[in-house]
Amino acid sequence: ETREDLFRLAGHDALSELTSQYGPDPSAWRWGDAHTITFKHPLIPGKWAADWLGGGTHPVSGSGETLNRAAYTYGKPYETTFFSSMRFVADLSDPDKVVAHIPGGATERLFNPHMKNQLPAWLDGRPQYWWFSDAAIEQHIQSELRLTP
Repeated sequence: ETREDLFRLAGHDALSELTSQYGPDPSAWRWGDAHTITFKHPLIPGKWAADWLGGGTHPVSGSGETLNRAAYTYGKPYETTFFSSMRFVADLSDPDKVVAHIPGGATERLFNPHMKNQLPAWLDGRPQYWWFSDAAIEQHIQSELRLTP
């Protein structure tokens, strides 16, 4: 077999696999229909428990080689096993022009309202602004938690 033969065979195998799963029209296929990410809770792993205790299973773009990192293992090419812990974009000329996402939320405490509070914005790529100057923080504050000894 030549290299060209192997590429042709791989292409036919991929077409057969994807057609059987997603239908005969390749223009209707979406990467996110196959490629998913599951936000599991560390206490009870698995997709079923993720719906109850974690952030659930969602379609996700990206791969191991893209900015929206969502890598997978060779044996399970559609199930994300590794992703970036934070998406962060900063305008270095203005410290208050920072867009960042934590893929789940600000806490891992079960049933806490902040456990999944950043997940919708992370999934849609919607801007989530972080402020650093005292004036910007004061202007955008929604709640405050004071810890005193």
